Amino acid sequence: MTPAEVPVEARGGGSGRRVAPRQNYATLAGVGGAHRTAEEAAAAAAVTVARLAVEKAKADRDAFIAKAGPLTAEQFEAYGRAAVQPGFEYFAKLFVAADGEMWGLKMAYYAATVFDALKLCDMIVASSSLRIDRLVHFNFPEFTPAFLADLKAEVPQVLAHAKKPFDWTGVPGAAEYDAALARKNKLKQTKAAAAAAAAASSSSSVVAAPVIPEVSERTEEEFFDWKQDPVERARRLWEWWVPRVDELRFWAKALRLVAWCSPRARKWSGSSRSSSSSLGRSACPGWRKGTRRAR
Repeated sequence: MTPAEVPVEARGGGSGRRVAPRQNYATLAGVGGAHRTAEEAAAAAAVTVARLAVEKAKADRDAFIAKAGPLTAEQFEAYGRAAVQPGFEYFAKLFVAADGEMWGLKMAYYAATVFDALKLCDMIVASSSLRIDRLVHFNFPEFTPAFLADLKAEVPQVLAHAKKPFDWTGVPGAAEYDAALARKNKLKQTKAAAAAAAAASSSSSVVAAPVIPEVSERTEEEFFDWKQDPVERARRLWEWWVPRVDELRFWAKALRLVAWCSPRARKWSGSSRSSSSSLGRSACPGWRKGTRRAR
């Protein structure tokens, strides 16, 4: 082979060194939008959001220092405590003090957890009995000391049921709900990835800076599991109770009364279905005719 036949990219310099072929490093790095995958675009957008958030935090810090002046660690802690103390005091006045306006509501909410089979399985007789005592805060005339004593007498039976394995996915309507929720979450992930990709520049290596809202507002409840959805959770819990109440006379009555305190029970009672069980389904929180779809 003559020198003229040697490829240009293989020719060395005067030292006789071999020269590697030139590479388009911009292409290898995926700088151009055409070479970006959706995952790369999403990652780039996330990095940009994080960088902007850090810059905003630094700007807020500088503005605070300019307003309040340099502070020592002790002074900064005292400043923070003074800022949040009114909120703590307001909460304590309403919910913690025995004469607080919302203390009874808090106790009633605590008492209602005794009907949650998902929590019952971890309870003992003492903890469940303590919750039963708090049922008086519902102010039902039926919740007399004698009635509460009858509830406590049935606690061992209830706990025995709660500790048995139960297939929550086998509850009527559960499969439809889970499938709808999975589709919804997948759609949200797809939209998020598409939005992140759109935020990345398709013709420049500079990613377009996403706009960070001043206040993050939650416009819709987000659930990734049926246990996080209070309506669906209540519906499945109700179905758990239906075949068990015939042997739990006092718990069946207490459950009906407590369930009716739920705003959802009153909202959906007009379209409820009848049941052959002595418990019935008309009081079920979140029960509607047909299968309730994941929101």
